[in-house]
Amino acid sequence: MKPTTAALLAGCLMVGGVQSTWAEDDSKTKAEKVLKLFKKVTGKELAFTDFQTDDGAAHVSAASMVGIAADTVTVAESTRDFAAFVKGFDNDSKGIGFAISPARVRHPWPKVQATDYLERSPIAILLTGLTLSLAQGHNEIEKRNYQRRAVAITTGGTFKREDDAIWVLANAMAGKCVGAAIEKQLQAMEPKAGGNPEDDATAPGGEIIKKGAKGDVSELSTCLKSEVDKLNERWYRSLWSVTFATGDVKLDVDGGKSVRLGETLVVAARYGDTIGADASAGWSVSASAKFNRNEPVLATLGTATLERRNTSMVAVKGAFGTATWRGVTEYSNARTREALAGEMTLKKAIGLDYRLYEGWWLNLRYGKRKAANDNGEEVAGLMSLTISPSALFGK
Repeated sequence: MKPTTAALLAGCLMVGGVQSTWAEDDSKTKAEKVLKLFKKVTGKELAFTDFQTDDGAAHVSAASMVGIAADTVTVAESTRDFAAFVKGFDNDSKGIGFAISPARVRHPWPKVQATDYLERSPIAILLTGLTLSLAQGHNEIEKRNYQRRAVAITTGGTFKREDDAIWVLANAMAGKCVGAAIEKQLQAMEPKAGGNPEDDATAPGGEIIKKGAKGDVSELSTCLKSEVDKLNERWYRSLWSVTFATGDVKLDVDGGKSVRLGETLVVAARYGDTIGADASAGWSVSASAKFNRNEPVLATLGTATLERRNTSMVAVKGAFGTATWRGVTEYSNARTREALAGEMTLKKAIGLDYRLYEGWWLNLRYGKRKAANDNGEEVAGLMSLTISPSALFGK
């Protein structure tokens, strides 16, 4: 048997086994085999930082609590290991925010085992999707300046595992990409004197694993990049997220005292699909329900009697476009009572999301929001930048 034939046979056995396994219900034993195969070929453990998509701006959930977020809908559409959010282009609203995903960074954060994630363990999925964010914003409302700070914890996932970036890319890496690397290495091997190359290839722990694969991961890197590009094209994948946030606010003056912002709970989801034959051309609809408890009425800050109220808001966002740009239209039922509490969400808007570079997204919005003085609506334009370096804090 020729080396090429042996390579195809070995590749088909390994790849076919992995793909058929993952087409069924996963088991811990089978998931462990996938991870061991990955380690043998690459010489390293499978880590979540190996799977970084760039299908949208990384979300800094705390930004919406301090009035600097660009979107009406608070849905975590893209989870990265780290993100920085900047909004400093408006006279009435400036701020900055950060987000970090503990499962994707090194110690001292608890480590989520890839085995548990590939088994679709609910706890592993929730912890891997977990993002901690912090934001600070300066807002001018009714000629008074406020400084707000907020922290938020967000988690989420996909409704179907076929939309899960980690699951899809790990499947491709351990299946298709490893199979291609094995085939390439087998083709490069020379038969031993008096021996057959397929004997080395098919024996347990065969020469293909021992000799050529470790340290030579160019084939794997090329294959994985191709799979990431395909996944980024499907930016409209369906998902869900839940966010809890709190913070404080004060008048931005000397001697201003901080008071609690209250607590916020946001439940959000997105659904989308392709348009035509081009996988990158698609549409999506996102919606979020936001519940605020004990929000202070900003006009009463610094007075003898601080007023608080409970509010709620529903927002919907429609998007269409490609992996590089998206046209956006948004609507929320923001009312005067939300505006009195400092809610800066646009009531209706159009906009554009544009990918400048890898991990760099520019968000533009123009629309109207409810005026805090209960005098109808006011025009507002928003521009923000999200920067998310790839695997910045990885292993």
